[in-house]
Amino acid sequence: MQKFGTILLVFIFYFSCKGQNKYSKWFDLNLKNQPASIIEFNYYPLTELSDSEYSFYMDSSINYLTEWKESIYDTLGFVTKGRIKHHMDNEIIVFTESHLNKQFFKDSIILTIPGISKERIFLDEYSFVTKRFWESVGFMNYWYKRDDKHRIIETHSKGCGVDTCGESWTYFTLNEKGDVIKEIVKGIAKSALSNDSTFYETTYYSYVYDKYDNWILKTTEIDGKVLTISERKIKY
Repeated sequence: MQKFGTILLVFIFYFSCKGQNKYSKWFDLNLKNQPASIIEFNYYPLTELSDSEYSFYMDSSINYLTEWKESIYDTLGFVTKGRIKHHMDNEIIVFTESHLNKQFFKDSIILTIPGISKERIFLDEYSFVTKRFWESVGFMNYWYKRDDKHRIIETHSKGCGVDTCGESWTYFTLNEKGDVIKEIVKGIAKSALSNDSTFYETTYYSYVYDKYDNWILKTTEIDGKVLTISERKIKY
């Protein structure tokens, strides 16, 4: 009888530590009604692009560079399959959930792509993300601050790559639907190849919504200029 009690205690302890938590990505993605898939089109005005690789398009009749991406979601909001294509690329990049191993614990989740990267997501008592630690060739750590409705209003990130390190703070102003309408980013970048540099940038967003209060059109503006126009086709 004593042996049975010991086994039972071990069983309870194991599943209390490694049990399924209530985490869902839908809330932080601010997607309502659990979409089955989303196709997003992003349009970039050529006048905002100064990189020499775009010079051909600057002289052509094409007014915008476009990319599109498709995401297919599971019931928790994880992407199970996706496709991305840029205007200048002939091939479509495809990624699937088969590349991602998920381990659910009581207060965290570990996401691993074997041989490539590992990420640990830490959760609070309500299963909202408080911090994320990601590592691959380099590492990146994120910390989140939430308002009284559990929405993210501030992030702090710090990490290093092969020859650069950086730290930044991002502050969000949200609208009544929970989407970001103003974003302030400030930080510092350190490189082994050049002097340290600081940055500060303010970005504004505006939206058009569908009947489920998910945005289907978004404009991104910096310094009074439209940088990106994004369109989404959502399948429920």
